[in-house]
Amino acid sequence: MNCTVVISTQNPRVSNSLPYRSLLQTTVALRLNSKAEAVMALGEDAVRRGAGP
Repeated sequence: MNCTVVISTQNPRVSNSLPYRSLLQTTVALRLNSKAEAVMALGEDAVRRGAGP
């Protein structure tokens, strides 16, 4: 099955925006307005390693 699945959300503050986030291998955040949104979109570990708004 040679395919690519792209999932996107516009608002990381919506708690059910990405219920399958743990199944995704790659996450790209294009625009985040606060550290809290970075944690919601990318996870605490990514923010601890330097990802941020």
